[in-house]
Amino acid sequence: MSNELRRQIYSELNLRETEDLLDIWQTNDHEEWSDTAFEVVEEILIKRLGEVPLQEEGLLKDDGLDEWEAKVLDDENQPEFYDTLEVITLKDNINKTAKAVIIVNILGGLTTFQWFSSIVGSYFPNREELTPLIYFITFIVTGLSVAVTIGITYFPLKALVQILRILMEFRSRKGM
Repeated sequence: MSNELRRQIYSELNLRETEDLLDIWQTNDHEEWSDTAFEVVEEILIKRLGEVPLQEEGLLKDDGLDEWEAKVLDDENQPEFYDTLEVITLKDNINKTAKAVIIVNILGGLTTFQWFSSIVGSYFPNREELTPLIYFITFIVTGLSVAVTIGITYFPLKALVQILRILMEFRSRKGM
């Protein structure tokens, strides 16, 4: 970041009342304020007060949480029968697994291409002129096989993620 931008942030924040700066500092909202803004606020507060008070545990911009997940985690009334963070981590792991399912099934389809080719070719023995047609049919059959296999595993995993999300969101709204 350029020094000019830092100076501009400093000039803007230095015009604010100390109470406003304390509120920014203590709220610790990294969604609204940049890291540079927090550095500047800390510098100004040290000059004005000699020290800075403790900050709340704020949500970081890059923590990877959706807004509803952050709200559920910040809720003071956490559920007794499960750990909210574990459920969110489970949801993320299921999403990653669903993506891996696609890759694994495509690679698996590539390994079965030759097998499907020999099966389709057996219907046209000694017909070399039909080789492009055989490969085209094999490509279609392999593609359908991979698509069905992906569908059988990917969509139930995504449905499970949505069910977890709906249950946690319902719980967070119920508590409000």
